[in-house]
Amino acid sequence: MSERTSQWYDHMGNILTAPYSDEPTGWRRDDRFTHRLMKPSTSGPVQAITWCGLRVHEIPGRGEIDCPKCLEAIREE
Repeated sequence: MSERTSQWYDHMGNILTAPYSDEPTGWRRDDRFTHRLMKPSTSGPVQAITWCGLRVHEIPGRGEIDCPKCLEAIREE
């Protein structure tokens, strides 16, 4: 049985592949927050953009979402 995956482009245009998630997260090395990601397209990779408008370096994130701006956007959803 194969695991379902999703793909994004990272900040340098490389493809990041991660296990599929209904609520994908990513991590940024410069702010050290775990962010909520925009969901990828079903037709191919998209930029790994956070709900607060940044690009991530790793998918999935390193733990629970802790970016204050992403958490605010989630509350407003």
